[in-house]
Amino acid sequence: MKIENDTTLRLVELTATGDKFFCAGGDIKSWSAYSPLDMGRKWIKRGNDVFNRLRNLPQLTVANLNGHTIGGGIELALCCDIRIARPGAKFSNPEVMLGMVPGWMGIERVLNQVGPVVGRQMLMLGKRLTAQEAQVANLIDEVVEKNRWKAGWRTS
Repeated sequence: MKIENDTTLRLVELTATGDKFFCAGGDIKSWSAYSPLDMGRKWIKRGNDVFNRLRNLPQLTVANLNGHTIGGGIELALCCDIRIARPGAKFSNPEVMLGMVPGWMGIERVLNQVGPVVGRQMLMLGKRLTAQEAQVANLIDEVVEKNRWKAGWRTS
């Protein structure tokens, strides 16, 4: 059964098992296996399809950002309804440092969420945000201590 068809499921939480990173984005080492045409047709299309499917889930989606969130990790988190982060988390779009741009609608997603000023700083200058700065910029909803966010949720 697909998640979107499961009427018993009310909430989908994305998190990582470690404490340092939520998601570091795409596997850059695997990119050399793609021709430029295949990169667009396969890699970027597949990522967009996955992210759009997540964005359109009927359940509430929560990104529990338990560590640094980088590049495609930000794009993934922005597909969720609610984004919470631990105090030590950092957020960045380092693609510009590699001579690249975000490939999974990252430019649009970031600019729509944080606005043009912070968005340009992140996307064009590679500026890194702390969790507190990310909250002020509207990139995340709340900064929450480890394992504390669930205390406020009701299951009814």
